[in-house]
Amino acid sequence: MCDLNQILQGTDRNKIITPIEKSITSTRQAQTLKNEIRPTEAKIQTRPNLVHIYKSKITSIAVQKVTVQQNSIGHYDICVRSNSKAWVVRKRFKQFQDLHQQLTLNFWWKKLPPFPSKHSKLLIDHTNMDFLEVSSLNENETQRRALLDNYCKKLIRNKKFCAWPQLIIFFRSDCTTKNFQLGQCPHLTGDINCPNVAIPIPLEKGFGSGIQKEIPLEPKNILSGKDTPQNLQEVNSNKNNFS
Repeated sequence: MCDLNQILQGTDRNKIITPIEKSITSTRQAQTLKNEIRPTEAKIQTRPNLVHIYKSKITSIAVQKVTVQQNSIGHYDICVRSNSKAWVVRKRFKQFQDLHQQLTLNFWWKKLPPFPSKHSKLLIDHTNMDFLEVSSLNENETQRRALLDNYCKKLIRNKKFCAWPQLIIFFRSDCTTKNFQLGQCPHLTGDINCPNVAIPIPLEKGFGSGIQKEIPLEPKNILSGKDTPQNLQEVNSNKNNFS
């Protein structure tokens, strides 16, 4: 046996004190981690819509049409389906660019789908519908809407991208706003018909928030009550499934 001096001064000190120190350190680390998690849990509890969004899975998507608003900026209507629900979000090209940059930063090791190039405003009028919309007479015409549609479809086909929370929020963030307009999603090219769905009115500017200003529809088209993604009109899952 070793005496107390050997324990305190010699190498035997590590045999007894080190496990105790490790235990104390582990306890402190666990408490620190718990304290770091608590604010995140509080944020989720105060925003229950996010819980629903993170559990969602986008099953099909189509950048269906483009419109030019009074501010002469083009906005793209995106028809999205998640299991038995369908809705429409409206985004600007700049928001797609922001999304692509975020994907590039977070998935730098993966090859991303090709993103449409930004043409110079000096050479091309971006409010020209011939530029924004795809010509039905020429399938090979590389117009922006078709390229964005192809880009979005490739994103959701990739399991890594499709499970990324920011991508889910991008295509669902507008659905958490307080005001909705009823509208009809046009027929999706080639695969399905999307029935009447809720078109959200974005309320603020920023990444994934939609547009700054929208032309209001008639008051009778405004929905009231608790406007969460659950309020979106149900779609019969047995009809017109996405391919």
